[in-house]
Order: sequence, then C-alpha cells, then structure tokens
Amino acid sequence: MELDYTPVEDDLLALVSHQVAISPAVRRRLNRSHLGYAIGLSLMAVGVYVTVQDEALSIGFAALATLALLAYPTFFRLRLHRSLPALVRQRATPSSYSPHKLRALPDGLEQITDKAQSKVG
Repeated sequence: MELDYTPVEDDLLALVSHQVAISPAVRRRLNRSHLGYAIGLSLMAVGVYVTVQDEALSIGFAALATLALLAYPTFFRLRLHRSLPALVRQRATPSSYSPHKLRALPDGLEQITDKAQSKVG
C-alpha cells in the first residue's frame, strides 16, 4: 500500500502537539518547574516569617505557593500550546512541506521525500 501526501502547517502542528504530549522531557521540565516554584515560595514564606516576623507577607507567600502547586501545570500547558504554532513556523524547512510518499511494506514502513528516505521496521 502506498500513500502520497503533502503536509500543511496544521499537519505539522498536530505532529508536534502529539510529540509534546508524550515527551518525557516535557513532563520532566513541567515537574521540575512545578515543584521548584511551590518549594521556593514555601521556603520564602517560612523565611519571611522567621526573619521579618511579618505574618501577612508570610501568608501571602504561602498563598502563592499553594496557587503554584494547584495552577502551574494548567498554566504551563496553556502557555506551551499557545507557543507551538510559532515554534512550528520557526523550525519548519522547505522540505517539511515537500510531497511525501508513505509505503507499507511487509517488513515495515518506508517514508520517501525528495531529499531523504527513512524506514521503520
């Protein structure tokens, strides 16, 4: 079986969105920054309470830490998905939009473009 297609920007965006959704590197970065903000703001709350003895400021930092703990993953994903179209436009090359041919062979899939050929078993 053989399929000829020419990718458009929406196709590349869908591919990148899928890659981001399953990427362990993106998940690791989210977890690090999520915990980093929550722990950092919690330490600031404790530090302000111990050194300055200002309860209002300490409660403010504790509230920010709680907000970071609860809302940061949603904010991170929203910001990431908003930046994906610009990233796709920036990284796409003319060969990204060239005609592709996909063949299903008994021993795997083969993709052929004007400049390259790849095979997955």
